[in-house]
Amino acid sequence: MLEITAEELNKFSKLSDKVRKVEVRAKDYLLQLEPLLQKQENEDWIDDFEIEPRVSVFSYDEDYCKSENIELGDEIITEKEISYMFFGLTSDLFYLNGK
Repeated sequence: MLEITAEELNKFSKLSDKVRKVEVRAKDYLLQLEPLLQKQENEDWIDDFEIEPRVSVFSYDEDYCKSENIELGDEIITEKEISYMFFGLTSDLFYLNGK
């Protein structure tokens, strides 16, 4: 059985709070962007549009970047497979830990 120390739990909690803030900001942006793009499509300014979410993790840890042979601040993980979650752009678009 996996045991998590109080220190690890605290780190996970802080990281979860940071992710939640980004989720809220992304949700608000996408909910504003979709109607604008739809309007541009309806007015024949654009032919079509597609919103493809992309989640990336960046590293500013010099030792880690050196060990992985990447530039400081470059992406270390990119996840595109969550796009199925964004169908319809409804208000419950993001999980946000049930909030």
